[in-house]
Amino acid sequence: LTPESIDSILDDIMLQTQKMSATINDFMNFFKPSKAKEEFFLKDAIDDTLRLMSAQLQIRGIKHSFAYNFDQKIMGFKNELEQVFVNILSNARDAFEKHEKIGKQLLMEYRLTEDGKVAIEFSDNAGGIDDEILDRVFEPYFTTKEPDKGTGIGLYMSKVILQKSFNGDMYIENIYEDGHRVGTKCIAVITPEGDH
Repeated sequence: LTPESIDSILDDIMLQTQKMSATINDFMNFFKPSKAKEEFFLKDAIDDTLRLMSAQLQIRGIKHSFAYNFDQKIMGFKNELEQVFVNILSNARDAFEKHEKIGKQLLMEYRLTEDGKVAIEFSDNAGGIDDEILDRVFEPYFTTKEPDKGTGIGLYMSKVILQKSFNGDMYIENIYEDGHRVGTKCIAVITPEGDH
């Protein structure tokens, strides 16, 4: 064993442990019986998520930025919304591993919609999703990842959380440049006052 191979093995162990922990957290948060709503700022939820995910993105050479020009108060379950953001960022992170390229970019921004909701957009340049399976990404247990790398419940649960807890929804579309698919845009829509 060399120091390099030990480091590589430890990295694999850490990655698998994190994935198992994330799956357990997904189920625990999803089925938690008693929850109390709180008022929080959307920027704080995104900042907290980035604190959790930044190291994973940086170590893979993924440059990420968060742009906003106003803050928005939200009434709801902050932990659930952060779980949605973690799922989206984790999917983008994994997509870059399938499409190795120079200049990996991930941009987060949010805006008000015409009907008073907030749309949080996550855009990447990781190659996009095959058009023939794009409409299946929210199906439970559907995944394009290898069996040991994904459960297929992350996006499904994220969509359900947005619909049930935030009177919102979730959409995914491919980004095209000069007729070529270059990335994906994931849009989480929430109602600031929650589900009433």
